[in-house]
Amino acid sequence: MVIVNHPGPAGHAFYPDDSELPEPDIQDGVVPYCASTCAYNYYFEYEERGDEPRVIYLTDYSKVDWEVYEDGNEYYITAHFEEDVHTDARDLTFVVDSEALGAMGQSVIGFSDTGDAESFAEEYGGDLYDHDSIDRELIESLGFV
Repeated sequence: MVIVNHPGPAGHAFYPDDSELPEPDIQDGVVPYCASTCAYNYYFEYEERGDEPRVIYLTDYSKVDWEVYEDGNEYYITAHFEEDVHTDARDLTFVVDSEALGAMGQSVIGFSDTGDAESFAEEYGGDLYDHDSIDRELIESLGFV
């Protein structure tokens, strides 16, 4: 999958050098993700194996001029891949289960400004979560298994 060809939040994680992640998941110590849901799905999978990332960076929609656009009968949020628009997931407030989709369908859309997340949720629906509140059950409820 070519990550830059898809809409919605993307990200990457840095794992310690001694992590035993499967190839081709890891590329020079970095694991790229086409979607925030992928990032969390793999985070839980790797965690179960005993591999924890040093940090997970996800798109920070408080740092970009984003747009929600219609394609067919679906709504998608724009993607942003520049390094300076990604923020440590622990510092984001996420809108989950909104009308705005990403690369893998339902997205976990992050904002470093909680007020931005609240405004987004008011307009597009969804519930607010912080990083520590996101668990495997929530990601699976979005249709990602």
